[in-house]
Amino acid sequence: MPTSKTYKIETYESKANSIKFAIRILRQKFKNKAKLSGFILDRPTYPVSIVQPDVESKLGVNYDTSWSRKPLVRAVRSIVRESVARPFFAAVAAPQVIGLESLTLNNPPYIFTANHASHLDTGLLLTTLPYEIRRNTVAAAAADYFFDTRFKAILAAGILNAIPLERTKVNRSSAKLAQDLVEMGWNLVIFPEGGRTPDGWGQPFKGGAAYLSIRTGVPIVPVYIHNTRALLKKGSKKLTTGATKVVFGNPIYADEKEDARKYAVRIENEVASLKNEIGKDYYSSILNKHSATTPLLQSDIKSKWLRSWLSEEANSSNKKEVLKWPKL
Repeated sequence: MPTSKTYKIETYESKANSIKFAIRILRQKFKNKAKLSGFILDRPTYPVSIVQPDVESKLGVNYDTSWSRKPLVRAVRSIVRESVARPFFAAVAAPQVIGLESLTLNNPPYIFTANHASHLDTGLLLTTLPYEIRRNTVAAAAADYFFDTRFKAILAAGILNAIPLERTKVNRSSAKLAQDLVEMGWNLVIFPEGGRTPDGWGQPFKGGAAYLSIRTGVPIVPVYIHNTRALLKKGSKKLTTGATKVVFGNPIYADEKEDARKYAVRIENEVASLKNEIGKDYYSSILNKHSATTPLLQSDIKSKWLRSWLSEEANSSNKKEVLKWPKL
């Protein structure tokens, strides 16, 4: 007995629809798989009603500079400093170094505190230190300026061996890092003014360096850097060549029961005495120091334009020191 069979006739349109349907199913499977992997690997989500915690930045005072003190990085930095940085500062700033005989390699680490007038100050000070000292020296740099982007942070930590320092408020992590490094035997360069002078006059010294010296028992070495503002002042992008001086004072310690505030004032007066030593002869500067008549780094004048004008007049004698090219 004959049987009847039914045959399914597929057209081009039906095949296309089935392919689209299969693609749609595959897409849905991939989406579900992606959601599952995201649920397992991604960070947890928060309901709208719950305040999300702030993500801690890895820049600024939180930037990790431990890599910059590894042996390989130190070796590369030493090569760059000796072959590039020192010849550069010798050609641009022609520094005359005074008072290095007061530093001995057998003493404990030093905390160098200097006035701050230019971006050239850090590099100039680091390159004029004796090799045995500068190779084991870190520089405290403003966290909000030198460590605000990853590129600048890498340059500051890698080339200057800088560590981030909070200059607008007290930060325990940055102070603890500086203290730990000093206690480990690292020398420290710090600018107690907290920033470059805007008008040529000094700014009040903050107590951070004095506090570190008291806590660690490490002596302060006052340093006066002369004439860098004439080469590159704050707000200027024009670099000129000239002659500078880097004057190192004798290491000092905090007196018994002397707090950080009084110690910071004494450190500032020591730097002012070094500045006075450049303007006068050594004997006259010593007399001024013992009679408490040394001119201060700061100015009591309130008018900004008058302060700036008097500062330029006071530094007019430095113009004869500015050279087109240093004598090599």
